Order: sequence, then structure tokens, then C-alpha cells
Amino acid sequence: MTISQPTVKEVDHYEKSAEDMIKEGLFPRIHTLLSLREGYHDPSTGIRRSVQNTFCYGERVADLVDTTDAEELSNGFLRLTYVQRPESVIYQGETRIIEGGKKIICDVPKSGWQVPTSDGLWHPETGAAIATVPDRSEAVRQLQKYIESNPDKFRNWEISKKFAKYWMIQFESNLDELSYVEKLALVETSFQWRPVANSGVWSVGRGLWYRLEGQFDVSLDIKLSDQDDDIGARLI
Repeated sequence: MTISQPTVKEVDHYEKSAEDMIKEGLFPRIHTLLSLREGYHDPSTGIRRSVQNTFCYGERVADLVDTTDAEELSNGFLRLTYVQRPESVIYQGETRIIEGGKKIICDVPKSGWQVPTSDGLWHPETGAAIATVPDRSEAVRQLQKYIESNPDKFRNWEISKKFAKYWMIQFESNLDELSYVEKLALVETSFQWRPVANSGVWSVGRGLWYRLEGQFDVSLDIKLSDQDDDIGARLI
């Protein structure tokens, strides 16, 4: 019996910057980081499989980060403004002003490896990591413990043979010798990049690169004008 795979819209609109996408009215039609994260964690959407099949590619999401007057907290977090589906960005000299969209004040941890907390795997409003650690092995350990405690959240998550071979080379280890949970924690542990305070407005995206940054590497620090032939966007 052949099991049909879910149909998913693939990443498209390459070589367009976040500025281009806003001007062309694409932001209302593509994923936010939150909706992409939720889709990635739902096997029925096919998004995770799509991500695994597109090595060295990334996708922009319909979010911006404003670090203007961001507050640096004593715990190393940065309290900044996260904006989902903004309508436009106004340029006033070197200053960027975001118009429209849903504005969320949130505390973002330092750049580091994403780890789960008692509140879950990501911020419930933005989809960004709630916490990070500087050491990858520690992040793998924490994620493995979380998967073991919440098996239903990771049910039917597959690691393709092609993908397993890639990670075996990257980690110089034989994944076949690991348990399912150990494998999953190893390949799913991902990095998150954060801009510094008062560095302006940035766009947001995720990627799966030929580096050890994981399957859901999150960047909150992409220049608005960046155009890359390996970064596109996924229509909803």
C-alpha cells in the first residue's frame, strides 16, 4: 500500500529582498515565522519534508525586527519590537520606520542554539526561540530530554536516508548506532541569530545550510535589501 505524501507549496520567489516582497504585496501571502514553525512541526503539512529536500536554501518570512531603542536586559536578552506582516517601511535618511502589521514587544535571547523551556519550543506569538545556549552539545541534550518527555509532539517525524547520510558526514558519526530520539535531537538542534540593539530594522528567515546550524536555523538579522539566489519565500 502506497501512502500519499501531503502536497506542499515549495519555496519560490528567489532573488527578492524583503523590501521587494513588501513593495510587491507578497508579505500577506507568505508565511510568518510562527506559521512556518507550526507547519514544520505538523507532519500533515509536508513542510518539514520540503525543508529536508532543499539543502543550502532558505526562505524569508513576513516578519521584521526593529531594534530601535531596544532594551538590553541584565540576563542578556534584548527587548525589541517584532512586527508580523508590516504594510510598508518608510525611509527617513538612515532611519527605517515600519508601518502597519502586528507589533509584538518580546525578549529575544542572545544568538545561540535554540533550546526548549517549560513554555515550549518557541515564543507563542512570534515563533522565535524562547531560549538559547552557546554550546551545541548542551542544546542537543536538552532537546533530547524534551522529545523523550513529549513523544506525541514528534510522532511520525522521519529522517530520510539521504538526509541521514548528510548528517553522518557532518557529525562524523554513524546515525544508525543512535536511537531514534538521539538522531532526532542531533539533526533538529538549530541555531538562532539575533541583531544587536539600535542597529535598525531587519528581516527574518529560516535556512538549512551546509553548516552545522540545524534544519531550522533562524535569522532575525537579515538586511532588508539583501537579494540572494538561494533564499526565497513560501506562499501559504
